[in-house]
Amino acid sequence: MNIDCEGMDFDVLQSNDWDKFRPNVLLVEVIPAKNFAQLMSHPINEYMESKGYEIFAKTFNTCI
Repeated sequence: MNIDCEGMDFDVLQSNDWDKFRPNVLLVEVIPAKNFAQLMSHPINEYMESKGYEIFAKTFNTCI
């Protein structure tokens, strides 16, 4: 699943029912995480970790 909602990405993630819909792979835009340390402490990452996901890779603005 690819999520790029122009600043509403976290809201979209929180609206999902993770017990019913658990995609194997997520692509999520995470701005303004400019480096890996910022990315690891970003609220989106913390939320996704609480749902059992982990970061595999980071492209320019997107985490996989």
